[in-house]
Amino acid sequence: PVARMDAVFLLVLALAIAAISQLTGALLVFALLVAPPACAQLITAHPLAGLALSIAFALLIVWLGLALAYFSPYPVGFYVTTIAFVLYVVLRLRAWSRQG
Repeated sequence: PVARMDAVFLLVLALAIAAISQLTGALLVFALLVAPPACAQLITAHPLAGLALSIAFALLIVWLGLALAYFSPYPVGFYVTTIAFVLYVVLRLRAWSRQG
């Protein structure tokens, strides 16, 4: 059952990326589909907590990006990808400093 669920998940993910990338662009889709779960994975190894953190990070990234873009001449995609990248780097450095 896990292999079947894995295949269905990848199929749904591929369909979502194919549909959304035509509207937003590949970089923005990558930033919103990969960065929040990667950030959540740096904080917790528990699947349910990781899912909740991933959703929270995605909402934080999008709303902060929208707010910053509203008050500046730069597009939303710039802020969303920048915030996602900065959040990942900060959490990665935090995890790295705790290991060493």
